[in-house]
Amino acid sequence: PAFVVPDDGQLLSYAEMADRVEALAGRLAAAGVRRGDRVALTLPNSPEFVQLLLAITLLGAAAAPLNPAYTEPEYTFYLEDVAPRLLLAPAGMPPAATAAAAATGTAVLGVADVAGGSPDLLRDGEPVSGRAGFARGTPDDVAIVLHTSGTTSRPKQVPLLQRNLMASTRNVATHFRLGPDDVSFCVMPLFHVHGLVASTFAALSAGGTVVSPRRLTPQRFWRQARECGTTWLSAGPTLHQMLLDKIDSEGAPG
Repeated sequence: PAFVVPDDGQLLSYAEMADRVEALAGRLAAAGVRRGDRVALTLPNSPEFVQLLLAITLLGAAAAPLNPAYTEPEYTFYLEDVAPRLLLAPAGMPPAATAAAAATGTAVLGVADVAGGSPDLLRDGEPVSGRAGFARGTPDDVAIVLHTSGTTSRPKQVPLLQRNLMASTRNVATHFRLGPDDVSFCVMPLFHVHGLVASTFAALSAGGTVVSPRRLTPQRFWRQARECGTTWLSAGPTLHQMLLDKIDSEGAPG
């Protein structure tokens, strides 16, 4: 498997991933996405997030992942700054994102999970029908558009080319000697480059498996990590300390 969803036991093979990414790229093309466009995503961690991001890059467009917890002013800033052709958001879109999309004139496609299948893309509540042909992206196309943290000034755009993203991915996989037998537990948010590169793409590039919970809690983490045979964990200092505190308070997991 490429992905395991421990919440419901869903397994997604590499072949299924490839088919779904190709299909989603065709549907995004039918929705008007073209090479060089930008597409914003505000979705929770899931295999669907990765499928959509890869579909965007397959088109030669650039994905702009946004934190689902943003406030309306934050959404407004990033949508104005990125100027995406589309915003991909859960079908029951957060009110803050809805208001910001309306204020900035950003077209929205809803993303609805389909049990056992590729996510549906909805325009005004109706599925985007058909697929369109497209020219495939190249290593010199922008893959993702991120922003600096803005701690010292206004957040600034950081575009990463496809080849930049893959170079970082290969560096992590090579340095930590990741291989097909490795299982990465994704605890970092996928709207952050650390979650994308270290937790997800590095494992996938090595032929390994990514465990992607839809809801992460310290109480569930140890059991899920053990059951899934986790070998690789890349976490920021805050989450790392939270998991250590869990051990201190309740003892080491079995």
